[in-house]
Amino acid sequence: MRGDNFREVIERIRTSVSIVDIIGNYVQLKKAGKSYRGLCPFHAEKTPSFYVDPDKGLYHCFGCGASGNVFTFLMKKEGLSFSEALRELAKIAGIKIDEEVKSSKELLLLKEAKTYYQKVLNESEEGIPVLNYLKQRKVTTEAILTFGLGYASGAGLVTYLKNKGFDFYTMLKVGLIKENPRGGYSEFFQDRLIIPIYDHFGNVVAFGGRAMKESDEPKYLNTPETEFFSKGKILFGYYTNKKELKESGIPIVVEGYFDVMALFMMEIKRGLAPMGTALTEDHANFISSQFSKAILLFDSDEAGKRATLRSIKVLLEKGVMPLIASLEFSKDPAEAWENGRIDEVKKALDSASDFAKYILRISATIEERASNVRDLLESIQRIENPVLRKDFGDLVAKAFGIGSIGLNEVLKLLSGQKKESVVAGVDFSLAVSALIDSEIREVLLNELSEEDFLSEDAKTIYVALKEGKTPEEVISEHPGSSRIVEYAMKYLGEINERVKGEIIKKIRDIRASKVRQMLLKQRLENKENVEKILIEFFKSKKENMGG
Repeated sequence: MRGDNFREVIERIRTSVSIVDIIGNYVQLKKAGKSYRGLCPFHAEKTPSFYVDPDKGLYHCFGCGASGNVFTFLMKKEGLSFSEALRELAKIAGIKIDEEVKSSKELLLLKEAKTYYQKVLNESEEGIPVLNYLKQRKVTTEAILTFGLGYASGAGLVTYLKNKGFDFYTMLKVGLIKENPRGGYSEFFQDRLIIPIYDHFGNVVAFGGRAMKESDEPKYLNTPETEFFSKGKILFGYYTNKKELKESGIPIVVEGYFDVMALFMMEIKRGLAPMGTALTEDHANFISSQFSKAILLFDSDEAGKRATLRSIKVLLEKGVMPLIASLEFSKDPAEAWENGRIDEVKKALDSASDFAKYILRISATIEERASNVRDLLESIQRIENPVLRKDFGDLVAKAFGIGSIGLNEVLKLLSGQKKESVVAGVDFSLAVSALIDSEIREVLLNELSEEDFLSEDAKTIYVALKEGKTPEEVISEHPGSSRIVEYAMKYLGEINERVKGEIIKKIRDIRASKVRQMLLKQRLENKENVEKILIEFFKSKKENMGG
């Protein structure tokens, strides 16, 4: 298609769909003047800051800054490429673009290869041992058909595809054949159970192969990455379980193909699995665009524990709440299914704990606990959303017996300074008092800097005042404006000269405080020093509790 025509098709689709209707499938929108307003689908918030302008065909969130048109919304929310979003919206608009944006030869070949592999498994003598293997693992006929399982003997695929009109170059491009060192070609998969890998629309984009001989290495093998397939981006099971995932709202991340299939056969159709790789940042980005929570159900061995810890960190950084489920007897869901332990899996999922409680439970020594908490805090600090950053920090503080005081306050207490809880409490009150009284405001702005504030809310107020905004502007623009007003009315309603003097003294004490100076220095120290602080904290806590 010529570029000009393609742009015309895009514009025709854009103007043919209602951005309000599309976004309304995900967000409850209410009329607000000429626009529509609702809670942002891309970050957690209690006060609606997400606006949709039907005339301009644009959306914007004043909270997290997410902005774009109907295409970018669908791309971000569903984790789609532009062409995928274009096709989805074309269907909604009733515009046929199949003749203009044709399916690629590569995808058609992969679809045909899947058909071939299925026929070999289900209709040939070569497939009988593989079907027996699947029967031994209790894989049902429904699962075999739903997931499109097949078998590659290592011979016959090339001839089949050539008869269907495909060439060697395309077979090579998608990774179904490989060049031999001495010339010629051979099939990529040899004596392997074939597991098709689908994109979000059900297109076959790659294959996984499970060795039928235990001596063959590696046990699992994927076709090479292509323009359609990146194993660090696609999660196995999403397309198959898409409907149930949207209804439940909480995916279950497991380690492998058979774990996803086992959950499916248990009527738990929420399984997702990375393919031969740890959960990546791209995986976490996709999960965060769809879900606010995710259950991790990895293998119970040491490798599974390490994978759980890595996944907790990557999910946290994207603002997803990791819940951890642990099987009591079985290694993984696949083993539980094979042994008829469905209740064990359901019990584990029902009793999944939050990430902080899990870290506490697996930390056998003080040193291990310190290392794990340090990693948690570092991940939480990378969360862009301040509300989630505080909520997740509170979970860590509560699990480790420090109290619900927020991430930065947790970091302060971990330094071993007993008076820090008092100092932490005055951060917000000082900032609010500066909104009320001009003299306090002047001292605050002159004596303290942005780095002196360890509460994000207090820092936001300080920065706004420093920028020259009036107290009214700060309150009206602050995301926690109602809390500021409530706090001010309850605690700072009567600032007399004596109280004012005490507040100003506190500000100047903070400026000179050795505790503050130490904290600021500790913020710049490396991981090893932070870990030492944590170890000392936990040792001190243990001693205070009588060993």
